[in-house]
Amino acid sequence: MGLSVDSSVGSTRGGGSGPALWRITACLDALISQRLIAEGRTVLEQLSMSEVSDFLDQLPPRAQSVVRVRQALTLSQGPTISAMETLLRLVVLRCGLPPMETNHPVMMDGKFVYPDLAWPEDMVALEYNGRPHWEDGKAYGDENYRIQRLRDHGWQVRVVVIDDLRDPKRRRELLQWLFHHLDSARAKRCQSQVQHLRGR
Repeated sequence: MGLSVDSSVGSTRGGGSGPALWRITACLDALISQRLIAEGRTVLEQLSMSEVSDFLDQLPPRAQSVVRVRQALTLSQGPTISAMETLLRLVVLRCGLPPMETNHPVMMDGKFVYPDLAWPEDMVALEYNGRPHWEDGKAYGDENYRIQRLRDHGWQVRVVVIDDLRDPKRRRELLQWLFHHLDSARAKRCQSQVQHLRGR
């Protein structure tokens, strides 16, 4: 996907030739996030970040590929197997917003749902919708229902699509929305804590 999106993550792109650093990070995110079924249905256990680091220790430390994977490993976070969710996460972090949780479990209507990127204490979330969401009508409907139910339960949820990352104006609006809702949620929480202390 030869998008100018690569430049939107700035330092996460990395130097030299080869894949952008966010793409390597996305691969690592997937590796540390699930069990893999190889040919012949051999189950490979989920890798940990320390195991990946141990593998890298066995390779020439100054090799460009090893250096880049080590850089990506410092950015990696599971659980997620979506490359675009990884890109969205890195864009948000690079702009100085607080760390988020990926696919955080939220109990709702007797079952768990998993917002793509979430700030649970602030009840703020981002949902990335790509091609599978609009190619499959039922999946698209289910996704919209799930997002609306999160909103009904008090969550502030914004749906993100690829053009929100491609277009600088839309990307800026997305980040402004995040800053606003995170600041508002934290201000309300502080106010509630002050009122609680005064009531003692």
